[in-house]
Amino acid sequence: MKKTIFLIFFLALGTGMVLQAQNTTTIGSASQTMRGNVGDNTMMGAGTHHSGGVPYQMWVTITGKLEPLAQREYYQLTDSTGQLTAKIDRDVWRGLTLKSGETVTIFGKISWEHNNLVLYAKHIQSGEARGPVITTAADALKMSDDDWVVMRGQISQGTRHEQYTFTDASGQITLEIDNSKIRDLMLKPGDTVTIYGEVDKEKRSSSPKIDVEYIEKVQ
Repeated sequence: MKKTIFLIFFLALGTGMVLQAQNTTTIGSASQTMRGNVGDNTMMGAGTHHSGGVPYQMWVTITGKLEPLAQREYYQLTDSTGQLTAKIDRDVWRGLTLKSGETVTIFGKISWEHNNLVLYAKHIQSGEARGPVITTAADALKMSDDDWVVMRGQISQGTRHEQYTFTDASGQITLEIDNSKIRDLMLKPGDTVTIYGEVDKEKRSSSPKIDVEYIEKVQ
């Protein structure tokens, strides 16, 4: 029997960040996109990889009803177009309490694995997507470690290996971005970007950074 209340974490709540409605997709649309990108090999049961041998993945925001599965940290997310498996690590919840079957919005990386969609959650909120709500650089500097942020501003030339300066009207903050997440964007200093990530406050550093999970260029 499924538990009515399946997650209660006595943690301090994170930010009031809400996901942007214009970035949402449906499970059905995500499935079609993933099938198209993976190609005929997956349809024939050959696996989950494109020609480079790497699982095809993309970032999405999806709203649906969430129910727990038997395996720890795995859930079923369902909307009117289909269902998928969501992998939600304990630290992603940030104190959120939900009932089985409640509507949630999840931002994360979706992957086609063994002919099934799997969504690896990076941020979850109760209810449908609302917004947009953007965190400023000045606000991010005051936030707690691991708080989730969505920020929009200009990116500068890298200051150190995989580190960049982010600037908006409120000030500046350092971004830490893996080369694999930025190499295909063809960014120039001064380009406007939207970034999704977490505040990173290291004990040995007096100035917090943003550990970027996803970055997109604003056209």
